[in-house]
Amino acid sequence: MNKIREALQSNAVRGSRTMMLLVVLTVILAVLAVSLGSKAILSYREAQDVKAQTQEMEDTLKDWKAKSTAIDHEKYRPVKGEQVDTVNSDILFKLQSNNLKITDYKAAASTGKNTNAKTFELSFDGQYGDAIRFLSDFHSRDALMNLTMLKLNPAKGLIHGQVRYRIYTK
Repeated sequence: MNKIREALQSNAVRGSRTMMLLVVLTVILAVLAVSLGSKAILSYREAQDVKAQTQEMEDTLKDWKAKSTAIDHEKYRPVKGEQVDTVNSDILFKLQSNNLKITDYKAAASTGKNTNAKTFELSFDGQYGDAIRFLSDFHSRDALMNLTMLKLNPAKGLIHGQVRYRIYTK
C-alpha cells in the first residue's frame, strides 16, 4: 500500500495529466470490473436456483402423470363430477332389483378434508338375504367408492339397513 501511495505522490504521476487520467481511469475500470463480476456471479446463482425449481416442477409433473396413468388403468377409479348421478342411479336400481325398499336417501355433508368425494346416506328395508346380496354387489361400473358406515337392524321380521358411502371424483 505504501508503494502505491509513493507512486501516486511522485512527480512523474502528479506532473503529468495523462498519467493522472490513466490512474483514475484504471481505478474506475477496476471498480466496474468488480461490480460487474459480482453481478454475473449473482445472476449465475439465480439461474441455478431457477433451473433447480424447473427440474423439481418437471419431476412433479412426471410423477403426477405416472400416478394418473396408474389410476386410469385400475379396475376402479374416480369418476367425473357429472357422473356421480349415474353412479347413484345404478346403486338405487340395484337396491330395487334386490327387492329392497328405499326408506331414505340423501347427500351427506362432507366433513373431511377430502373435497374429491361425494358422500351419500341410504336407508332401506327388506329381507336379510336380499340385503346381503345387495351389499355383496355394491358397486357401479368402474367408480371408486367405499362404505364408510353400515348398520343392519332387525325390525318386524325385516332388516332395516343404513349405508353411508363415498364416491370419489376427479
